[in-house]
Amino acid sequence: MQKGGGEMANLRKVILKLQLAILNKGVKVKVNTRQFYSPAQERMVTCYSVTERKWSEAKHRMTDQEVLKTCSTVEVVKFLVKKLEELRIDKGTSNMI
Repeated sequence: MQKGGGEMANLRKVILKLQLAILNKGVKVKVNTRQFYSPAQERMVTCYSVTERKWSEAKHRMTDQEVLKTCSTVEVVKFLVKKLEELRIDKGTSNMI
């Protein structure tokens, strides 16, 4: 019997598709990962950092600014869906995914 790794792979594919859809709207969003060992859970834990290219008044240039930090893949997907919907509403094409 296989342990539930399939759902995680599917969510990663969803994240990539959402990133592409957001990029097609002209917004660059990066999803970075890092791992650490959790002694409490006795396993490796993956954390996600979502960054977006935004204008920095302080630096007078475009910079990557962190907009979400989480250890939940589902939270990343929900954030990207919300971001895509906001972009669709701004462009006047409010179709659901």
